[in-house]
Amino acid sequence: MVRVPDSKAVASSATLPLAELSLEDIDRLIRQSRRAIRSLRRDALSRNVETAEAALAAIETSKAVLRELLNFVPPERVPEIEVIVELE
Repeated sequence: MVRVPDSKAVASSATLPLAELSLEDIDRLIRQSRRAIRSLRRDALSRNVETAEAALAAIETSKAVLRELLNFVPPERVPEIEVIVELE
C-alpha cells in the first residue's frame, strides 16, 4: 500500500502558488515532503511492482515540488531542501 500525506494538511499549501506561500506554509511543506519521502521509500521496496512504481513516482513528484520551492525560499532554507532532495 502506498502511503500519501494527509490531503487536508497538504491542501492549504497546495492551493497557493509556491511564490505566495508564507514561511509557515513553506516549513509545513518541507516537513510533509520529508515525511512522505521517507514513508514512500519503504513502499518503493515492495515486491508488488505497482506499489513500488507508484511510490517511486510519488517520491519524484515530492522532490520536484521541493526543487521548485528552492526558487522561493529564504537562502537559509536552501541547504535543508537540497539535502532532502539529494539524500532522502
